[in-house]
Amino acid sequence: MENQEKPKRKYKKRTRKTTPKVGVLSGTSEEVKNIPLYDPYTGEPNPYYEELTGKPNPLMQPKPFTIDGVAEKSRKELLGLPKTKYEIDTEPSDVKTNNRFLVIFPEELGIKPKLVKNVTRPTVRYNKYTFGRDNVTVSSLRIDFIDFIDENFKINVKLNDLLKDNKKFDVRIETLNPKNLVIEEMILTDCYISELSFSGLSYSDDNLSTTTIELQPREFSIV
Repeated sequence: MENQEKPKRKYKKRTRKTTPKVGVLSGTSEEVKNIPLYDPYTGEPNPYYEELTGKPNPLMQPKPFTIDGVAEKSRKELLGLPKTKYEIDTEPSDVKTNNRFLVIFPEELGIKPKLVKNVTRPTVRYNKYTFGRDNVTVSSLRIDFIDFIDENFKINVKLNDLLKDNKKFDVRIETLNPKNLVIEEMILTDCYISELSFSGLSYSDDNLSTTTIELQPREFSIV
């Protein structure tokens, strides 16, 4: 007889089921299903129960639902919204506020910054149909002054004289940071007063007496 090839035997691959052990945390070799819900020594809920079984420990209070918690658990999506591709700056930073400013007049006018109550900054418009310096127009701004009782300097008299003489002068509006350092300076050149008005008077009104001017600058710049 010719030598016939022996058929190859088929071997069935056997897999051995393994179960996680608890020996790392509790010092025993019990299966996961026998992991205790509480610490047998202290009686407190087992903090490793969820880590070993994949289920929350019913004896422990559920963790509060927070946006930060969801973001840490799932980096891909947050409440169904895709994660932004831009880096978010979480470092604390200061912002400008409307109450940190100074309005600086020429020293020879005698108008001190403390006299200014508030100011509306101008609007700058660009006109594409004109050329040169006239293609940018600067709107007027309004400044409210507090009318202090001062025998040496009367703000109403000074402003009225500037209006009548049509005198031109430069004004600076400084923006300050919390340490009173100048962080931005708005320069208005060749300004003149186009309007002067006063607050109304009434025996039932005890608010501050103010004087308002409308100031028209020729040019405007920010540094």
